[in-house]
Amino acid sequence: MLPFSKKFSIFATKSDMKMINPINIRQARAFARQDGLILATAWIISFICAMQAYRSSFLGLISSVLQIATPFIVGYTLKKFRDKILDGNISFRRAFFYCMETFFYASIILTIFQFAYLKWGDTTGFMAQISEYSKIAAQMYRDTYHMSPAQVKQVMEAFTMMTPLAWASAFLMTELVGGLIISPIIALIMKRQPEK
Repeated sequence: MLPFSKKFSIFATKSDMKMINPINIRQARAFARQDGLILATAWIISFICAMQAYRSSFLGLISSVLQIATPFIVGYTLKKFRDKILDGNISFRRAFFYCMETFFYASIILTIFQFAYLKWGDTTGFMAQISEYSKIAAQMYRDTYHMSPAQVKQVMEAFTMMTPLAWASAFLMTELVGGLIISPIIALIMKRQPEK
């Protein structure tokens, strides 16, 4: 094992060295793609419910529940991968790799759907939310940053004129950053080393 790895044994153990095997990496990616589709499905349902929440507050509740369920969905799929494929053992590093791959594939699928929805779907609820947020943001800019009404208007116009591609790209970055924050926590909880 490399000297650097010895200093950070929580991230790299003897079992981690097996992960460097290209076959093991391809295996983790293959299952991450499948489980990324599961996560993406939950996210798409959540997104649709959020877009239609102006019709019913219950849809907004469903959207929130599915968002909160994200780490539990990834944790469950990781547990299945660990127990059924890896005989119940997985290192922190391999679990983290799996989680990040899952978030990556789910984010790509969701971003494609979001772009299509924002370009051709019903954006009534979304634009209403943006309008409401713009009013709150405008007040914040005036009070916090002491911007003039003309400056605030310019910022809000730029915000409301964002294209579907720009919104989808912004959502993608948010999802990836969220995955980067959540993945090590899930990996740390779900890692299991063989008993000596």
